[in-house]
Amino acid sequence: MAKTVSPDEVLGTLIQSIKAIMSNDGTEVVESFISQKQELERNNANLRIALEETGKSSAQLYARIEASDKLVEQKKGELEKLAAANAALKTDLAGAVKAASAAKAQLAEKARSCAEAEARVTSMNKTVEGMKSSLEKERANTAAAKALEAKAKGELQATQAKLNSAADSLKRIEHYTVPLVSFNRKEAITKLRAISDLARSLAVAHVGIDLDDAVLSDPENWAGLKIQIEEKNLSIPLPRSNTPAAKLMRVASFLAVLSRQLELYIFQPTYFTTESNELSDLILDMKDKTQANHLRSVLLRASPDEHGEAQSKRVVDGVYKCVKPLLRQRDSLSFRASLEKVCREISEMWETFQRYTLLVTADLEFHPEYPDDWKSFPNIVPPANEIQRSPNRQSVQPNGVISGESIPVWPTFITTQNDEEDDLGWEVEPKK
Repeated sequence: MAKTVSPDEVLGTLIQSIKAIMSNDGTEVVESFISQKQELERNNANLRIALEETGKSSAQLYARIEASDKLVEQKKGELEKLAAANAALKTDLAGAVKAASAAKAQLAEKARSCAEAEARVTSMNKTVEGMKSSLEKERANTAAAKALEAKAKGELQATQAKLNSAADSLKRIEHYTVPLVSFNRKEAITKLRAISDLARSLAVAHVGIDLDDAVLSDPENWAGLKIQIEEKNLSIPLPRSNTPAAKLMRVASFLAVLSRQLELYIFQPTYFTTESNELSDLILDMKDKTQANHLRSVLLRASPDEHGEAQSKRVVDGVYKCVKPLLRQRDSLSFRASLEKVCREISEMWETFQRYTLLVTADLEFHPEYPDDWKSFPNIVPPANEIQRSPNRQSVQPNGVISGESIPVWPTFITTQNDEEDDLGWEVEPKK
């Protein structure tokens, strides 16, 4: 007779199988499910065999009952003896039937449990397949992400190489340029005031004073200054006397000559200049101010200190040649030293303007349509001293009528931005 498996054992085996399923993954889970399924199928077969044997036993019992009935008819005498046995047999039969029914119910429950387990195995198989598919997709996405990362790193390295190359180029460019700075109006006006004060003080100290009678009476001493004034198309009178007006005219003439020498050699965008100032005109006429600024920064780097010194010397030579004849011998050396010092200081201060991003230019043309941009030449000469005249010298007065024409003797300084001009407000001019 086949071994009968109790429901508790089957249920315990099923629970252990489910726990094994829950505690394992991948191929081991699937293999465990298959193994449990096979075990359940074997248990189901064993239960069927037990049920068949139980049915056979029941048939045999029914046969014995029929045989007993016949024996009752045949052997009434033995009925009482057999009644007890028959009752016992009926009791056993009822118990067997009851046990068979219970076994049948248990078998049906086990069959249902097997079906559920099989359904769960099928669902788990689908879940495993889905997990495998997701895992493959994730692997593919990871590979694609790594490829994108490698590509991004390559592009980043290429970009960094370009940036490094640009930085190296910029360093090389900066090696050949001087960085320009933003325009500082307050600083500019302060320096222009200082330049103007230096020039005025120099003029008053050396030509705004009483001159010797010998100097005043000799026309040859005035030739150089008059030639310069005439060449500049300036009609500034030069009375050969020591009156306050005459001193003022000498100071104005001196400033007119000095300012035009400064405008020619110092008040320029760069000290790389020639007599005709082609390079400065080129910079001033450039429409692209960024290119003009870059050109100035390159020229500033390339310009040695000797250029500024050479330009200052040109100014000194030009002015000294005109003024020297008016000075006494002992004063001429002092005047030249003072003139050199002033020109050197002006040149050094103007280097600040050359480094501004906003170009500053000196304008010596009087514009009558903008009279408010100009102011009258101040009376800056000291009070007249009493003049000791020689008996043979007469005061020489200028010929002709003095007109009301305005003559610039010191430039106005202008900044230009976006084709708009702005006057910095430092200029002087005499009223004749």
